[in-house]
Amino acid sequence: MNRANAADPELDGMATLDHVVSIVILNWNKAELTLDCIRLVREHTGELNYEIIVVDNGSTPDEFGLLTQQLPPEVRLISLRENLYFGEANNIGVEAATGEYILFLNNDVQVTAGYLAPLLRAFAENYSVGGVGSKFLYPDGSLQEAGAFVLEDGYTFQQGKFGMEISERFNQGCQIVDYCSAACLLVRRDAFLAICGFDPLYDPAYFEDVDLSLRLRSKGLYTYYCSESVVYHLENVTSLAVWSRQEVGAVAGANHEKFYQRWKGYLAERLVRDIEPPPLREVKPVAHAIEAASLPKLLLCTSGKMEISDECRDMLVLAETLGPYYDVEFAAREMCSRSRIRSLCRHYGIGLHGDRVHRFAPDNLNGYQRVVLFGDLGVDSAAGTALHRASDAALVEQLLGH
Repeated sequence: MNRANAADPELDGMATLDHVVSIVILNWNKAELTLDCIRLVREHTGELNYEIIVVDNGSTPDEFGLLTQQLPPEVRLISLRENLYFGEANNIGVEAATGEYILFLNNDVQVTAGYLAPLLRAFAENYSVGGVGSKFLYPDGSLQEAGAFVLEDGYTFQQGKFGMEISERFNQGCQIVDYCSAACLLVRRDAFLAICGFDPLYDPAYFEDVDLSLRLRSKGLYTYYCSESVVYHLENVTSLAVWSRQEVGAVAGANHEKFYQRWKGYLAERLVRDIEPPPLREVKPVAHAIEAASLPKLLLCTSGKMEISDECRDMLVLAETLGPYYDVEFAAREMCSRSRIRSLCRHYGIGLHGDRVHRFAPDNLNGYQRVVLFGDLGVDSAAGTALHRASDAALVEQLLGH
């Protein structure tokens, strides 16, 4: 299987729910580790109705080839041409999933017999559940995490790590915690999509799962630690293949500051009174006065990715301005989740008219009345399509003159 033939789903966030659980596993140049993770999932998940989705984060051809040659036929593969990192690759997996529940599972996690059923039971047996995480053990059997908490300064600690003593109540049943590491975390798909998934604010990595749990909490949904679900976690296998430990610390430190700036008011106040995290600004679609199907089609293309950047902000502002007059779509150099588009609109305070997005293909511009090019795309013509450059000072006037 080559990349062109690997699954390339239409990420509309409206997949038919055919399974109880969709298990989303990311791979980046660790095919053997991923295959071993899948082997254990198939061995220990039992008769539950589940699917496995592997999102390959732009692995080398050799690693990708090894993965595709040995993947079991029932495993769904989504191939990305470049590394979109933890949050966005998982968003893409969720939007392609057909399960009512999503299990985020790192490929450096080794599941054990009966690991999944207690996580599912927790949703049925506990109050207002948003997410449920497992007990993490190191390969030597010592405790790595029994749920985790956030301190007033925004730093976090994993209960039980480094030999920390934990309360006896965390050795049985389920307990509410601030968050559980998303290396093995079960969430409801609809709740995850409703809060726009993992936030691009935390690219490339760290604190996105902490932030996710606080956003779920702001909607009245709690994160639980489940002591009856046990997994082994090798920890940081992929991160340390990308960065040195010093670089990992720098990346985590930068994202700690972003996390703290977002939540510092809540973290300080909850020490003195009973409060919940304030919800972030809602991202609501802007109703069209005319049905989108009857509007001319406009495609906004970027040579980059959909990410926090001036270029992306300009694209979204243009989409908001022209939304009442065009059926707007986005094209970027790599796949992009709808959750990401919604998060970016929230970040910039932009009203959302449409959020369809796909990989940019310069030979597939037909069918659009107008195309606006951002960045250096090198496209000169398209049959039946008017091409515009985003740098044109009179762009909006031209587009409103249709």
